[in-house]
Amino acid sequence: YRLWLIKSGLLKPMLEQINHQLEQQGLKINQADVAVVDASVIESVGAPRRKALEVSDEGEVSDVPASKDKDATGVKKAGGFYPGYKLHGRSDKDGYPAALPVTAAHGHESQHLEPLLEDLAEGVEVLADKGYASAANREAIDRRRLKAGVMYKAGRNHPLSQEERPRNHDIKSKRRFNVPKPCSI
Repeated sequence: YRLWLIKSGLLKPMLEQINHQLEQQGLKINQADVAVVDASVIESVGAPRRKALEVSDEGEVSDVPASKDKDATGVKKAGGFYPGYKLHGRSDKDGYPAALPVTAAHGHESQHLEPLLEDLAEGVEVLADKGYASAANREAIDRRRLKAGVMYKAGRNHPLSQEERPRNHDIKSKRRFNVPKPCSI
């Protein structure tokens, strides 16, 4: 049903109507002070009897199940291949979804933060996991005068600093518990 809502263009108006009704009932505040972002894979129907080939950015070729959905792309996650799309979700600190753009599944989430920032008020804190950690994303947050709450990512031969470790823990354990809600719609 999620894919049908997205393809028919009904997801965004439905989300806006739900949030409007919640605001009218006093169950949701209009301007949140925190925006939580994350991405989730929406699987499309695959055809396990047929196979396709996928070529990675490194040039590695692998067999994958072909998808019946011609627009779907694939992503490897937890050792498996999933044909489908990627839902990028933004919610407020209470878990109410505010933005749900959809992209091809094979794209990395770090490339899709900017659309989630579009209608945020100045000063809102943006909380995101290390998948969104990049200089370009931190710049985009600063440009919009938002507060950066993006986890830091350790690199090869570059571990997290003593300041970055507790900050990541704070973002992950205390604030990010609401992220799965927008992505589970």
